[in-house]
Amino acid sequence: MTPRRRRGSGMAGQGARGFTLTELMIVAAIIAILAAVVVPGYSSYVTRAKRSAAKASLLQTAQAMERWYTANGNYGTSATLPLPLVAQSTACVAMAPGDSTSPNYCVGGAGTNLVNGVATAFSLTATPCGNSGAGCTPASNAGYTDAECNVLTLDNQGNKGVSPTTLNANQCWQR
Repeated sequence: MTPRRRRGSGMAGQGARGFTLTELMIVAAIIAILAAVVVPGYSSYVTRAKRSAAKASLLQTAQAMERWYTANGNYGTSATLPLPLVAQSTACVAMAPGDSTSPNYCVGGAGTNLVNGVATAFSLTATPCGNSGAGCTPASNAGYTDAECNVLTLDNQGNKGVSPTTLNANQCWQR
């Protein structure tokens, strides 16, 4: 006598098994741990990239100011400053990055040390668009702030600074 085959036995007869709640919870925990490690690193990378664009805009603006100085012997007057820099003003003259439809920084500056209305020095700033009074355009990234370095500064002598921040200028300019 041959044994009877039980109904539903064997591979073909077994129903498809799903995941247990424990297995799903383990996978969710692994994903949460990976996200907790990756997201802060990515956010820091994005901030450093935006800061690099601001530094590049500051350096390009300073180069334009130095070219003007070479040709004219001064950094201009309130009527003739290169770029739209106006003596004793910090109007936004460039956006960083300049090729973006939603810039993150406003680059501005002022002619300083005025002698008979002529600027003998300048000071440039790159202010995150999220700071109040940054002067950014309405299309800019008004929610962007840089908690580590905040406002980057550069003057005609090449002095690089930050304000106000807990980090020193070298830490911000080399990141």
